[in-house]
Amino acid sequence: MLGDFVFKWEEIKQYQIRSYSGKCQHEIKASSDARVFPANLWEALREVALDISSGRSETIFSFAEIRDQELQSKLEREGKAEGDGWSVQYDGLWLVIKVCKMVEIDSSGKDIYVFEKSLLSSTDRMFMLSSHIPTYDLRMNLKLDRGLENWIFHDPTVTAREYHKEAMEHVEIRKPEANKVTVHIPRWALPGIVSVIEWSEKRADD
Repeated sequence: MLGDFVFKWEEIKQYQIRSYSGKCQHEIKASSDARVFPANLWEALREVALDISSGRSETIFSFAEIRDQELQSKLEREGKAEGDGWSVQYDGLWLVIKVCKMVEIDSSGKDIYVFEKSLLSSTDRMFMLSSHIPTYDLRMNLKLDRGLENWIFHDPTVTAREYHKEAMEHVEIRKPEANKVTVHIPRWALPGIVSVIEWSEKRADD
């Protein structure tokens, strides 16, 4: 069993990338990490997910397609496994998945969807979303799971509000449930820190 030291975390991120100079190859990067004890490695591998697609139909990467007993064995023996545009590392404490894939884009844009399910330490209180590229129409859905009825998200900090007038006016933040939050930035967001989200236990007055 993974035990009570971890939270289950789900993130769905959607954004658009464009090229104003015609067709070109663009690098899509994503990563996920989880703190995992050796005895729980296979259970953690079954729990985590990292899926990247374009237009909801074209699969760019799916962790489920490479997850098998051979992957676990290689991580236990060598601490690393690699394939076409991906790598998985395990040092006995941290499981790290990294993806770097090339996609073709043009001026009409390409919608990118990223689904991540990971494991957080129960001592964590903050999540920071960052991007290495400008993104357009960014949507992010976050969920803390695993029996966290007594935990709540605080209002996220969205950095685009600090430099973008339209973002200030149009950024949408919703909390449909105490342990869920959605952020929508319908204009451009610059590379760097996009949003910071904190959570804490409910107080009597919450």
